Amino acid sequence: GLLMGEKIYGDKKYGLREIIQNSIDACKLMQEIYYPKFLKTGEEYKPYITIIFDKDDGKVKVRDNGVGMT
Repeated sequence: GLLMGEKIYGDKKYGLREIIQNSIDACKLMQEIYYPKFLKTGEEYKPYITIIFDKDDGKVKVRDNGVGMT
């Protein structure tokens, strides 16, 4: 993908590391800002990050349940 380009990070592994770090940050932010609201409703926030290596498609997909992006 666009963010994985070697032109941006110099090496694809650094792009992947940045995307995973973004997911970690999104989950931390979700827990810090929104978790107190979940406590009031009795719901529990359980952060998750999923990394999918799709060899057939030649893609790596990173998904999380953090705050998301606009």
